[in-house]
Amino acid sequence: MLKLGDTITVTLIGEYRLSATFDIGSVITNQPMTEVTSGEYVGAYTIKSGDDVVGATVVGRLVDAADNKSQMNAANLVSIDATPPFITSVAHDATTFLETDDLVNVTIIGRPEIPPLSTLEIELQINR
Repeated sequence: MLKLGDTITVTLIGEYRLSATFDIGSVITNQPMTEVTSGEYVGAYTIKSGDDVVGATVVGRLVDAADNKSQMNAANLVSIDATPPFITSVAHDATTFLETDDLVNVTIIGRPEIPPLSTLEIELQINR
């Protein structure tokens, strides 16, 4: 699973001196590729917010000077989760000021739903 900020690199082998692009599903399209050696094309894309796809096909395309086109699908599908969760509410059950060794239950609700056992960092500020 790719996430926000990850970079995916696509390599395509074909005839030399062609124009090459790649797509990842319908979300990331027409990404340019550079011929790095004779007939070897490489392109990279850095995942941005909103690039969410599940099980997308990576498609490489080659086009020659006469506008003849060829495409090939990668064998592996790609999934991207580029939408960070955000907190919609925070609540606690404290009814008075807390003393040393008091316990308080904090409930945090977010979208998309924060899965169980997620790691959350909570910063406490104590004013005396």
